[in-house]
Amino acid sequence: MNTTSKLLLAVSLVACAGAYAQTEVMEDISPEPEAQVREQSVVTEGETEELHGFADVAFASMYVTSGAQGAYASLQPNIELEYYGFYAGIWANLPFDSQQNNPSGPFNDEYDIYAGYGIGLLEDDLLTASFGGTYYWYPESGSTPNRTWEINFGLLADVLLTPGIEVNYDFNLKQLELIIVSSYDYDLSPYTVDGLGVSVGAAFGYLQAQDPDSDQVPGSQQDSYFYVELALDLTWAYNDHFLVYAGPRFSTNDNGAANLAGRATNVWWGLGANLSF
Repeated sequence: MNTTSKLLLAVSLVACAGAYAQTEVMEDISPEPEAQVREQSVVTEGETEELHGFADVAFASMYVTSGAQGAYASLQPNIELEYYGFYAGIWANLPFDSQQNNPSGPFNDEYDIYAGYGIGLLEDDLLTASFGGTYYWYPESGSTPNRTWEINFGLLADVLLTPGIEVNYDFNLKQLELIIVSSYDYDLSPYTVDGLGVSVGAAFGYLQAQDPDSDQVPGSQQDSYFYVELALDLTWAYNDHFLVYAGPRFSTNDNGAANLAGRATNVWWGLGANLSF
């Protein structure tokens, strides 16, 4: 139910922030996104900040969430607004094929509505903290669950490899998720064309759910697993406000029950365009 695929995309885009005026994702290869480990634009005392945000439209050949496949090829739009450290947005996963007749299906639309607040800590905002919540909505008839909600807390350090942590708790699934993230980008402009770069994102997570079918289904069971997600993107910034990206993604986990067709490892690709304003 958590969207670490968005999270990795968020971290990957944040890594490109030097090439364009953008502060986020996720989460997400994320991104994801809900309140996430994020680089927040921070306002110091006495300053004002204009309303700004971004719109992102992405295609993923596979939807992977928290290290496990959730659907096949999907469109993933995201829009977010931010003002004086407060942010709010909506992210969606829209499968091209609902796979109604597939034993692994059906794959329904998902909408993640999120909001929160981010603040810079330590000198020169060396550390950024964010706190918020996400409402997951599955509007199609027969979706179980058809909604859940969680709280999100993240820390991100502005140092080499941009390490960060995120803690999510879903109340309907009684699910705790802990994620360690890192990202790095490299500017290829001196060697190729202006605006070209490479961005790498990684996430290592642990998820434990006391009721993975949610409180909307009678009975309960426990589920827990570790997972890894990786993303490698070639990025090109046309200017300070528009960026495109494309590249491969990889995930693996140690829970066979959480995977379609029993696959613990997935390789897929994604591409997208990001407009900040």
